[in-house]
Amino acid sequence: MEYTYKELKHKTVAELREIAAGLGDALKGYTQMNKEHLLEAIC
Repeated sequence: MEYTYKELKHKTVAELREIAAGLGDALKGYTQMNKEHLLEAIC
């Protein structure tokens, strides 16, 4: 599913980590990232 930055900004860190988990190997270390780093990595 595609998200806009604005949509992602309103999600919790837990929700962002769930999205990152769905990206598989494309995003490593997401469990240790804070919200700002997750936003950058997902976008």
